[in-house]
Amino acid sequence: FLLPSLVCCITQLLLPTVNTLLMSFQKVSLLGSEKEYVGLDNYARLFGDEGFGRAAGFTLLTLLVRLFVVALVPLLLAWAAGQFGRPLRLGLRIFLTLPVVFFVPVAIAVAWLLSLNPANGLFPFGRSWLASPASARSTLLFIDALYLFGLASGLGLMVYLPLWRRSADTPQPTFREVSKPMLATWALGILGVIVLT
Repeated sequence: FLLPSLVCCITQLLLPTVNTLLMSFQKVSLLGSEKEYVGLDNYARLFGDEGFGRAAGFTLLTLLVRLFVVALVPLLLAWAAGQFGRPLRLGLRIFLTLPVVFFVPVAIAVAWLLSLNPANGLFPFGRSWLASPASARSTLLFIDALYLFGLASGLGLMVYLPLWRRSADTPQPTFREVSKPMLATWALGILGVIVLT
């Protein structure tokens, strides 16, 4: 049963990663098949570029914002929703499942156009916030966090809410009963966000 997954992991993750690592020590022509071994020259040029530090800092900042959203929002939202009655819980789960369904590149592109288009976007303040160097970084972080908020909330309610649910014939579970599956799911969510970023 595990063999198909193992084959997929090897062919889709391990081999491309090894191939990328080997290519990083070569000078590769994108137009031809010529490859020249250059050792650590590519890394020296990369780390010597001042843009690398800015890019790495922005990636770290993006990771911290995403971790904050994924680590806290789903847990708090699921716990709060668990205190409501069944109709409100069900409506909230359906509403927050929509970002999960539409988590595709086309939906992200449409959301960006609707939000940042200077003519008819949600923030029609003349020049696009992404066009200004002063506001581009914070705008990117805001949109990323906002979209991830919807995704994390939907997934969080699907995963965490059943742990806190109340029903007429089932008593409210204790924290000890839900802590292990909740912490395991929480840790997988954190790991997933790190890999995604």
